[in-house]
Amino acid sequence: MKLVQVPIAEASKQYITHPFDKPQLIRLSTRPPERAPVTPYLTPHSPKSRNAPEDPWHYHKALLRKAGFVLDLESASSFSSKLDITYSWGRPDYEMTQFVHKSGLALVQISNEHEYDFLILPNRLAVLRASLAGKQSENVCADDVIKGFKSFCKDDKGLRAVYDEARKPKAPAPSPFANAMLSAHPDVDIPPMQLPPHVLHRVQT
Repeated sequence: MKLVQVPIAEASKQYITHPFDKPQLIRLSTRPPERAPVTPYLTPHSPKSRNAPEDPWHYHKALLRKAGFVLDLESASSFSSKLDITYSWGRPDYEMTQFVHKSGLALVQISNEHEYDFLILPNRLAVLRASLAGKQSENVCADDVIKGFKSFCKDDKGLRAVYDEARKPKAPAPSPFANAMLSAHPDVDIPPMQLPPHVLHRVQT
């Protein structure tokens, strides 16, 4: 586990307080498929599986994970209105889903605009910390991460490979009551025990 310090405000709004932190806009050279695969899941009261709603950013998230980014925060619109979500600093208000590079040096958000797909900028808190710690000579820097991701988004062959992998159907998710059923019936998968036939014959005679 690696702890990374990131600003509380989302990446797309960093320029409001830090004018030089304006993100770079990135558009994929090969468009992702229009429809995302649905994820089947089992309900506790039905033997048939149902399909979960499609994630409109399914392929974008797959690309980010492939490029070495991990989820930071989902956009506020990603949560159901039926859920009362509150973080330690308040309710979720991010307009775009945000990822952070595993090095901590760059932040990426999935764009809600049609003109581009991602916006990326250095994580100035992590860059400043690395600078103060005298780690400027590390093998990777924020510029390297950003350039690498921009090149990745222009690699048509690589993008299609990720789309093909992300398009594969998933197995149904287990019922949320599966563990409870196993706890209530811990011996459900254990076959009945009985004596071997030759011993059972002696006992009966």
